[in-house]
Amino acid sequence: MKKKRRKHQTVSNKLNAITKYLTNEANIADLAREYEVEYPTILKWVNERNDILVKCKDSVKLYSQTIGDSRALMEVEYMAKKIIDNDDLIKENLKLKKEHEWNRHKIAYLESMLELNGIDPNKYHKKKEKK
Repeated sequence: MKKKRRKHQTVSNKLNAITKYLTNEANIADLAREYEVEYPTILKWVNERNDILVKCKDSVKLYSQTIGDSRALMEVEYMAKKIIDNDDLIKENLKLKKEHEWNRHKIAYLESMLELNGIDPNKYHKKKEKK
């Protein structure tokens, strides 16, 4: 059996894949097909995104100092900010999901307590939320 040769991916490809994954533009399977890698590799890139960004910033700084062009550095800074903002949104989303799950359990508990005390919870209308 012939061993499959690994394809070297550029940092820009890795950053594009990470950005597409974090912004839900593509799932891991689609990205693995697009970049011709196994999907654990995509997960590895996502988990190592901060290290990739640091290496990218360092190389762009050297490049921009060599040729005197700061445009490339600004593009990398923008990409880094976009990825970091998505990380914050993901953390906030997880926190809200946990809070929602807790509230659902709390409501179920309170409704069962009402039933145990002989009060029908369906008798009372739930208050509508104001927007």
